[in-house]
Amino acid sequence: MCAYIYFDAETKPLLDKFYNKSFRKRSIDAIESYINAIVIPPTYYLEGVSHLEYGIMDENNNYIISSGKYYEECNHFGIPENIKYDDREVLYCGNLSIHYGHFLLETTPRLSFYLKNRDKYRHICFSAFNQEMPSYAKEFFDLLKIPLSDIILCDTYTKFKKVVLPPCSYYHRKYFNDDFTYPFVEAAKNITPAKYKKIYFTRKYWNNMAKCFGEEDLEKVFNKNGFHSVAMERLTLKEQIAVVRGAEVIAGINGTAFHNILFSDQQKTVIILNRNEETDDQYMINEATDAKCYLIKAYENPFPVYHPRGPFVVGITRHVDRKSTRLNSSHVRTSR
Repeated sequence: MCAYIYFDAETKPLLDKFYNKSFRKRSIDAIESYINAIVIPPTYYLEGVSHLEYGIMDENNNYIISSGKYYEECNHFGIPENIKYDDREVLYCGNLSIHYGHFLLETTPRLSFYLKNRDKYRHICFSAFNQEMPSYAKEFFDLLKIPLSDIILCDTYTKFKKVVLPPCSYYHRKYFNDDFTYPFVEAAKNITPAKYKKIYFTRKYWNNMAKCFGEEDLEKVFNKNGFHSVAMERLTLKEQIAVVRGAEVIAGINGTAFHNILFSDQQKTVIILNRNEETDDQYMINEATDAKCYLIKAYENPFPVYHPRGPFVVGITRHVDRKSTRLNSSHVRTSR
């Protein structure tokens, strides 16, 4: 839970609020079940805005807030006149996201219940944008020995004979419980750790949104200090898990790659170089995995930049230099 934060005085209190507060919830929610319930596909609040919801409605069209991403009421769903009916009982497990980071945090939180009770339930149901399953999702379910034939993807409003809603182990920026890490550890338990003890998550091959300019200086410093560069987006899921399981210290610009520490049952030291003043959900993941975190300002963006979009200007700031004097030689020193 504790993070060592190297930031401007105005930004540090905001990060302290997230990184040095506990989001762990000890209790586990009850199982819910609904007859003739409707599964809602991923639906945006506003056109072109990333905030979306999904979940289920009961037979009276009441939204079940515990079925969604944010555990809050939603009133933007437009129910179509003709709804597909499926005469099966399903276990609703959230949203099957086409974004890897969101997949880790939205697709997995209800799977602990299924994995511990798989003899009682056959069909798992997810809200989905379409019927295509990303390759990482197929790998993940394969590692958990979940047959793809038992997975139902709802990309349209679908009414089922019965929908069972298992407990959710993680709600976005609200809380998590001890079941949160279970599916990841189960998926990774037979994967041999890679040989690299210190790794750097490079973004130099990343040509999508959130492009970072100036990262090469940061990467060179870490490489000189024995960190092996890894472009996680170029690896299969099994290869990513192997890299994270083998590493003791992980550094890089903040992003989805750090979420992969969920796949290890060994404590990690993470050196997160922030690309702007915003935070993400890594603080909850750090607490869940008992990671030791160094959070460092590594940006000099001339204008405000939205975290998922970019582009960002990063480099060896005074905060990176300051941090280097606090860490021992087993981590990194900025000799330029």
